[in-house]
Amino acid sequence: MKASYEKLGFVPQPSTREELTSFMRSEMAKYADVIQRAGIQPN
Repeated sequence: MKASYEKLGFVPQPSTREELTSFMRSEMAKYADVIQRAGIQPN
């Protein structure tokens, strides 16, 4: 499975649940403005 993700450009790395939660929240905040300004809506 690791090789499959690496082919897609992902770099798997171990993390704790708290680290993953923090990462996901920061990514959502980072892209929220871009998505809103582009007018992207869920299907």
